[in-house]
Order: sequence, then C-alpha cells, then structure tokens
Amino acid sequence: MMDDSNFKPARLTDDGKSIIDSDGKIVEFDDSRVVFIWPAVSNRNVMKMLEKYFNSWGFKFRRADEISHQVLQYAKNICSGRECLPFNSIAGSIYKDYINNREKDELKIYLFLDQEGPCENGAWPVILDSFINRNKIKNVIPMLWVSKETNFFGKGISFAKNFLIPNLLVDIFAEVEGVLDCIAEDKEQAFRIFDEETDKLVESFCSDYSSLKKSLKKWALALRKIPLKNNIKKTPKILLHGGLNLQFLYHPVYDLIRDRGVIIKYSNLIDNLIILVSQMLMRYGYKNLGGKVPSYFSILKHLKFLIKYKFLKMFGKVKKIDRENRTAMRSFFALLYMESQVKSFRKIVKKS
Repeated sequence: MMDDSNFKPARLTDDGKSIIDSDGKIVEFDDSRVVFIWPAVSNRNVMKMLEKYFNSWGFKFRRADEISHQVLQYAKNICSGRECLPFNSIAGSIYKDYINNREKDELKIYLFLDQEGPCENGAWPVILDSFINRNKIKNVIPMLWVSKETNFFGKGISFAKNFLIPNLLVDIFAEVEGVLDCIAEDKEQAFRIFDEETDKLVESFCSDYSSLKKSLKKWALALRKIPLKNNIKKTPKILLHGGLNLQFLYHPVYDLIRDRGVIIKYSNLIDNLIILVSQMLMRYGYKNLGGKVPSYFSILKHLKFLIKYKFLKMFGKVKKIDRENRTAMRSFFALLYMESQVKSFRKIVKKS
C-alpha cells in the first residue's frame, strides 16, 4: 500500500462524465489507462459478451476471480467477514485483482452496484471508500455502475441498451446448461457443442440487433440436435429461489440435486435486475402516489409529462418533484424494455 500525505482518491468529475485521477488529471472513460473490471459472480458466456461489447466501444475490460475460499480470505483485508456473502465475494475479488494486477498508470474501475437502499448494499460504498482512503490506494474507483449519472460512461443511452442484453440472456444460458448437465446422453460432447454454438452467438452480439436475433434462432436449432437420455418434460425439476444471494451460493445444492437426476433451475437474474431498476419508480410511487404506481404510469402520461418537463426546463422552472417524476418514468420504461426483450428472446429459444 502507498504512503502519501497528499493522497487523493480517483473520483468522477462533477458532471460524472469523466474521471479525475489521483494526480488531478482528467481522464476519459475510454482512455487507454482505464480498465473496467467485473468482480462479481456471472455466467462465463455473459462475460465473453460483455468483454466483446466493452472492447467494441473502445473500453478495456477484464473479469476478476470468482468466489472461492481464497477470495473470501482476501475479503478480510477490506471488510469484517460478517457482511453478506455477495459483498465478501466481491470485496475479496477486488482485493485479489488489485494486488495481482498493478500495471503502471492503470486506472481501475470495478463494475458493480453503487446504490443506496434498505439492503446491506447501502453500506458497501462506505466500506470500500474507507478501504481506499485508509490505505491511500491511488487510481482505483471501487464501485461504479452503468448509469445516467456518468452518461453511461460517456457513450449515451445506446451503450446502456445493449449492455443489458447479455444480462437478459444469462437465465437462458443457465437453463440450457442445467438441462445438459443433468440429462445429456454424452455430457462432454453436449457441452462442446453448446460452447461452439454459444461462441458464434457471442460473435454476432456486437453487429446489430437483428443479427443477434437471427443468431439466437440458429443457436436454439443447433442445441435442439443434442441427444438427451430423458424427455425434458418428464424429468423431475426443482426451482431454487433465494434472490441475488443465490447467485453466489447455489453450487453445493445444485450439485447434490443434479446428481440425483433432477433438472435444477435457480431464480432468474432478471428478477433481481427488475427489483434494482424499479427502485426509483417504487420510491416515487410510495412517496407521492400512495403506492398506486401501475395506475399512474402509462405511455400517454409519459409523453404529456415529457412535453411539460421540457417546457419547464426551457424556462428554468423544473422543481424537485418534476425531476423525481421524470426519473420514475425512466425507471418504468426501462422495466417495459427489459421485459419485452426477455419475452422476445424466450419466444425464439423455444425452438430448442
């Protein structure tokens, strides 16, 4: 760790659209010094897609180590060990990456949730900022997410729309792997085909949306040809449900049940994403509408308010309640977008 009495942590500029490094220099998000690091548990194919996607926008990207006994031991350098398992895993992953990857002038941004809320994650920024300041660690932003506050890392809404797609496909990947893991006639051959076909899908991801949908259809038809030793519909199934924590700890239970010939599906990541994206909508609803959120938001009301908001903004008369309303509406339509995409993807992959 560094000892510097004039230490300043890396931080965002006031408008959130650039970075100020520890030496006070302004650095753009796509600068060659900046690397985005994913420290949380995630599907390997989603990581391939995100790496390809970030690279296509001129960003450097890498994945840190996933949860393991060693990673959890590393976490004790940041937190007490009594925090929730997701944070212990993420903190350990950040620490291990930091001490093992110290390239000169690298400016590290660790990608994961940076929000306030009733969940324990409301304390995560405090713990990580304390770690950075206590140890005088330069040029590290320990938690940041794709958001409007940074203009989606300076790339605008177009970046955010497709950033979501791998996270919307993750549940489909997990379900297919769960079936193959349990009832494929030749598991080794099945996963070889799965990996080959999924790599083709990953390659098409950054082309355009129509190419992705065509590739997803080809992917589904190719997987349909994999021989199974039992009929999917007749094979017993179990749903493991437990919120976001489940993504970090389902493995032992999964292995135990799978070895008994039962197909396991664990609760969708999309469910957790919807909870996160809907927070501003729900907060506005309970604060201003008595909880009557669904009856208030509609496309027509959104368009009417948008015209009114732009008019008020033009004359500098936007109030706090107007900004909250606008944020809530964005949240509402983000939910509609996510759900429509998932329905579209699942309709395509039914062919598998």
